[in-house]
Amino acid sequence: MEKRTQQKELRKKIKRHEFREWARANYEEGKTLHLTLTFHPKVYDTATANNAFRNLRKQLGITHYMHVLETHESGGYHIHAIIFKIEYLPFLEIKTRWGAFANIERVKSIDGLLEYLVPYLQAGEGTYTYYKSRNLTPPILHDAWEIFGKEIVRLRGN
Repeated sequence: MEKRTQQKELRKKIKRHEFREWARANYEEGKTLHLTLTFHPKVYDTATANNAFRNLRKQLGITHYMHVLETHESGGYHIHAIIFKIEYLPFLEIKTRWGAFANIERVKSIDGLLEYLVPYLQAGEGTYTYYKSRNLTPPILHDAWEIFGKEIVRLRGN
């Protein structure tokens, strides 16, 4: 594997690790929801998708969240959001305000949800990212060197 590809893969691993740690640090049993939203008509750019979700969050008073954009085969997005510090969201209100498919589930296992969401961290042309509110409890993130040091050394040596 060429060095540039290896570096990209390492950045992806680090980003996925960070996503997991932020979610675990904010998870509270009974106060965390998984919200899935699709777009109709389809949305193909991240700015439009993120703006639509921001508007819905403001309307519903959602203040603690993380979300990723899943890309369909058609190229359109839908949103997977983890909503923290909330026990209930009014499904009919969400469905009415959103105007397309919506689903809400109480998160019983944060690790189970993360196994499902982490593969969707690719949010565009080769970038791996997620979005989160600024007021989340920060995790204790270990230095990337501590976790991925051997891979970093191997890449520097090539």
